[in-house]
Amino acid sequence: MQVIENRDFDQERALYGIKGIIVRNCKFDGPADRESALKETSCMQINGCYMNLRYPLWHANKAVVSDCGLTDKCRAAFWYDSDITIRNCCIIGTQPFCYCRNLIFENCIMEGCDFAFERSSVKADVKGRIESVKNDFSGKITADEIGTLIMDPSVVKKNHVRINCNNIGHIITK
Repeated sequence: MQVIENRDFDQERALYGIKGIIVRNCKFDGPADRESALKETSCMQINGCYMNLRYPLWHANKAVVSDCGLTDKCRAAFWYDSDITIRNCCIIGTQPFCYCRNLIFENCIMEGCDFAFERSSVKADVKGRIESVKNDFSGKITADEIGTLIMDPSVVKKNHVRINCNNIGHIITK
């Protein structure tokens, strides 16, 4: 596998469409402030990266993301992804995971994350609080606390997600 290491990226779709690659200790940040750095990528390992740009992984397939930090500037960080494993990461900000399939989330921290896991199939182990979880498609979510569980009966009744949580603040059905 090709390795991209210790580089800074701030341009639009910096690594668009790459396949079979390791991205290690890179920064996705900078004055150009562009988006979608790793859009439509596959078969990747992303390790120890700092992500501070919008929409870093959209339409990604078969990736392992580990020991990374994603700031609140990365809103909507993972959308339309499939077969993604995220380990030991800190994710901050709004709508971090939506429309994902086979998302595995291990030993991660979420801060200020709302509308998480929308219409996703997920197996998630979250340390701490998730602000809100919306319309999970299937799987299991384990968290210390969920502020609000938002459920649309037309979505939820057709699918099965298990929530294992010490404290759910509110349940909203729309």
